[in-house]
Amino acid sequence: MSKEGEHFEDTILLKIKRDFTESEAVNQLLKMISELEIEVGMLKSEKAELQHKVNKLTNQGLKGRKLWLQEEVLSDLNSQLQKSKDSQKILQKQANEWRERYFNLMAKQNIP
Repeated sequence: MSKEGEHFEDTILLKIKRDFTESEAVNQLLKMISELEIEVGMLKSEKAELQHKVNKLTNQGLKGRKLWLQEEVLSDLNSQLQKSKDSQKILQKQANEWRERYFNLMAKQNIP
């Protein structure tokens, strides 16, 4: 233990010895120990609760990431579908134009 820690403990013990009789000092120290044990228990509980929250958020983060990836894939597929529909419309329009040209040429050839 460091010199500061030893000095701190010595001053506390000296103060307790001055303020209390030996049995009162022991009782006071036991009371302080009990209060500190309660505080340690509360801190351990708080630590466990925070660790649980971290684990929960980490798991949700992974689920959220998976969901985000699914949404991204869905968005990409919807984009590809829209491009395919646009391409289909253009190709259908071109096919109709060529069909009209073909029928117009056929009509012109049948007319004497």
